[in-house]
Amino acid sequence: MSKARQRNGNKPRRAHIDKFAQFRVMRDLQPFTQAELLQLRVKPRVAWESLRTGHGTDDDRGTISAVVNTSLARCEAIDPALVEVCKAAQQALKRMRDRQQRTGSTALSHEDIEAIAPVIDLHEQLLELSTPLEMKNALLEVLRRAAAGATI
Repeated sequence: MSKARQRNGNKPRRAHIDKFAQFRVMRDLQPFTQAELLQLRVKPRVAWESLRTGHGTDDDRGTISAVVNTSLARCEAIDPALVEVCKAAQQALKRMRDRQQRTGSTALSHEDIEAIAPVIDLHEQLLELSTPLEMKNALLEVLRRAAAGATI
């Protein structure tokens, strides 16, 4: 190796400067756009309709679980009454999971539907009233709890 290459190879490398970092920060602090809201609402609504009508899959249950758990994490910073609504929906999802393991059916009971439906609407309201950063932090909290072994 040449001496020039050795000299250049031993120099510390410059840190990468993100010229758009300030715009990303500003984006995370602004509300979701109407297009983003529409995109974020569709999959949970479709999954909920599939589960509600008895045609749900494991992916649908996972989507609704993510909605319920993210809503729970976000509501912990807002209002204890909302936390109770989310916990009731969590219990309904656990009953559905247990029923599916016992019988193979993904059907929801009337009680389960009444517990989960308000959280689907709550999640949409949280999306409208929260910033992307707040929702991202709620999702990261759900993932942190799952990694720590919390039952969700």
